[in-house]
Amino acid sequence: MKTSANRPASTPAPSLDGGQVARLLRPGFALAVLGLAQLLDVLDLTIVTTALPSMKVNLHMGSASSAWIIDAYALTYGSLLIFAGRLGDSLGRRRVFLAGATLFGVASLAGGLAANGLMLIIARAAQGAGGALSSACVLARSRRLARTAARRSPNASRIVAACHVCEHPDRPPPARTRPARTSS
Repeated sequence: MKTSANRPASTPAPSLDGGQVARLLRPGFALAVLGLAQLLDVLDLTIVTTALPSMKVNLHMGSASSAWIIDAYALTYGSLLIFAGRLGDSLGRRRVFLAGATLFGVASLAGGLAANGLMLIIARAAQGAGGALSSACVLARSRRLARTAARRSPNASRIVAACHVCEHPDRPPPARTRPARTSS
């Protein structure tokens, strides 16, 4: 049976297979995951200050020892950030990011289950180490993914240029480069 356009009625509309859809969605999904990981790393440094008074009371901690809840995270995060970037360069950013995110998650669970102040401080130090590992790789991978997305879509290149202006208001945005066309 034919339709009026001389096309069989059972011919399906053209569609993308699973691999093509995955390749199209991968950069956007990866940027969302990396952005969420970076948000958690930075948010975890500051969010504890709101819960610190109740943690102090529940864990029977003094003022000096409760300050270490914040300091343990900040010190390990700041101390390991450059080392984590170098580790990501040598071992692979994806591998180091996953190790850092796993360490961060396990340490968060340990911090939530901490029975005393010392356990919480140790868990916060481990969270800082995991945050440093993941954060260093997030910055490098998101920059690479943004460049890839900018090559694929003109709208993405506008977003990348806007982000550049926000980061560096004193420098002009990078020029959009187009691949050279070959005449055939």
